[in-house]
This record gives sequence, structure tokens and C-alpha cells, in this order.
Amino acid sequence: MKRFIASVSLFSLIVLLAGGAFEWSIRRIPNLYAFKDSVMTARGAEFSTLIIGSSVAHAGIDASIFPKPQETFNLAITGELVPYDYMVFQKYAPNLRKLRNLIWGIAFQTLWMDDRLTDDNTNQNGHRIYMDIDQTDHFTDHLEVLVLKSLAFRKFSQHYLAGMDTKNCDAWGLNTGLPQEKVKASWVEKCEEKAADHQKLMLANPGVFEENEQRIREVAAYCNEHNVQLFLVVPPVAARYDRACDPTLKQKMRHTLSAIAADYPNVVFLDYFADTRFTDADFFDCNHLTCDHGAQKFTRLLLQDMKNHGFKE
Repeated sequence: MKRFIASVSLFSLIVLLAGGAFEWSIRRIPNLYAFKDSVMTARGAEFSTLIIGSSVAHAGIDASIFPKPQETFNLAITGELVPYDYMVFQKYAPNLRKLRNLIWGIAFQTLWMDDRLTDDNTNQNGHRIYMDIDQTDHFTDHLEVLVLKSLAFRKFSQHYLAGMDTKNCDAWGLNTGLPQEKVKASWVEKCEEKAADHQKLMLANPGVFEENEQRIREVAAYCNEHNVQLFLVVPPVAARYDRACDPTLKQKMRHTLSAIAADYPNVVFLDYFADTRFTDADFFDCNHLTCDHGAQKFTRLLLQDMKNHGFKE
């Protein structure tokens, strides 16, 4: 019996050591969350312009071509919805002593969604472990191996075996993973399906829209109090995707963001959702611009419009 207990104990120790070593190796892999947290911690006090939002801002707004690129950073993260946008800004705001412009890139569907109510826990994991945001008391929530499961092994193989770029962003925070050379022509045919999938997610959790509206209003009030110009920006989407989206939901988005802008003198709503200046050649897929062409085209137009609406250089 003693030999059996000793064998079990030895086996358990080996498993724990192996698991700990694997967790340690996963934590050492470069990733978007750790990179952006390190930039904000080290240089946040230097930034006069900050970009937040989901993938439409992460891949669609190029901070490097702003008037003062050394004072501009794209903090947006793919998959990050309004609740985490809000929490991310709350965390770093106290250190943003030079901030004069906040650009919030908002994807149409994200106004109806909450990061914590989705099946994909990758975003929750990244924010909790690497950005110290949305913490829980559960020990297992802070172990990447247990949270990501098979995705952790994929992450390990991508970095250590395939040598892939696991950060996928440039020094200014722009997503570099959506270049023109990787565009698949078939995305055009999938716009109706993608719009339908988004609508299902949008209507899955009643009440989230109003909660997200309140979060945006709280950020608007903070910006108003601290003399920061807030730009609520809805980037362009492909025409076919626009036509497939529910007109009533689009109107609700526009009405709500316009109302917020009307209530705060420092807030401007800029709507490019159905902007006909953009063609299929500018997009990586139905609702994301290519990071090496579409993003630059959009950023230049956005800069021009923001300068006409109070952008502080």
C-alpha cells in the first residue's frame, strides 16, 4: 500500500511539474495583451491620442500616420467588445496625463454584445492574465493551460515549433495579420451569412445594449471632465454586408451614438458604416479593412474629418 501511495504521489508530482513548466512556457510567448499592457505602462503618460475598440479599430486605424505618431497608440484588440473597451480605458486612464483625443472604434454588432457572455474565453484569458483586468477569485481562471485547453497547445506549437508571429501588431498597435496578400476572394459570398450570425449574437442577450450605452456615456463624461475629445467612430464595411444587416438595428446604433454625441459637447459621432468611398478592394473580409491598404485609406479620411470636428493636435 505504501508503495502504491508513493507511486501515485510521484506521478502526481511529475504531472504538476510538467503542467507548471508548460504554463511557464506559454506565459513566455509574445502576445498582444502583454505587449499593449507593457506599452501603456511604460509610455501611457506620453500619449496625446489613444485608439480603443475591437478588431475594426485594431486593423482599421493606423496610428503611425497620425500628426504626432510618437504620441499616438492603437490600444484596440481583436475580439474586445464594449465592456472590455470600457475596463481597459478605466485601467489606464489615470496615467494618461497628456491625453487630448480618444478614438473609440465601434463595430456595429458589438453594441449588443458582452465579452463575458461569449463562448470564446480567449479574450477573457488575455485580459485577466496579461492586463490584470476583470479578475476573478477562481485560481483556475488564471491558468492559461486550463482556460485555453487545446488552444494553449496550438499557441505553443505556433511559437516554439512553427516560429510564427504570435503578437501580430506593429509598434503603434496596428493589427498586421490582415494584409492584402492574404485576402480570400470567397469572403464576398459570405457577407449574408456573417450578417445573420452577427444578428443572432446581438439578440441573444437582451439588456446588454443599454448596459453598453451606459458604459460609453461614462467614458464620455470622463472625457468631458478631463478636456479630452472623444470620437465615436463606426468604420466602413463592405456594401454587401451593409445591405444584409437589419435596417432597424442599424438605425438604433446610429440614433444611440448620435444621442450620446448630442449630450456631451466633447463627443463627436463619425459614421462610415455604409461609406461608398470604400470598395471590396479595401477589405480583408466583410467588415474588416486590410491592414496595409484599407486601414491607411480610412485613417487619412478619418483624420481629415476629426480635424474638422475638434481634433486636438
